Amino acid sequence: MTLTDSHGVLSASTVGNGDTVIASGTTLTITGSLSDVNSDLATLTDTNGTAGSDPITLTATDSLGVSAAPQTVAVTVHDVPVLTVPEGTQTIGVSEAAKISGINLSETGDTGGETFTVTLTDSHACCRRARSATATR
Repeated sequence: MTLTDSHGVLSASTVGNGDTVIASGTTLTITGSLSDVNSDLATLTDTNGTAGSDPITLTATDSLGVSAAPQTVAVTVHDVPVLTVPEGTQTIGVSEAAKISGINLSETGDTGGETFTVTLTDSHACCRRARSATATR
């Protein structure tokens, strides 16, 4: 069985006896008994550095040379989160609480079910939390 991914790095573990998993760039080839190949496929991972659509194409041939119809797994890779901050220096008075607006976190794609964490660090002042800095959308 051969799996090909346009952008991602595919990997799988060798689970069975006598099977092989060979990774070369965006291609992963698994060879072994039917049971071993299926066990190896159960460990499949895809690591992508490019956002957007990145389908995985699967082809399989048995030892008699008979090929299965190619199949495709649709994969959509979310973009990385983006922080937006206000331009210029924010000026506040000594020991005064001042609102700093214009800070925003965004990400393209379906973010349902994801949890985002933003960590704020001030090198000279004490940070206080008015609300939780972790939000789920």
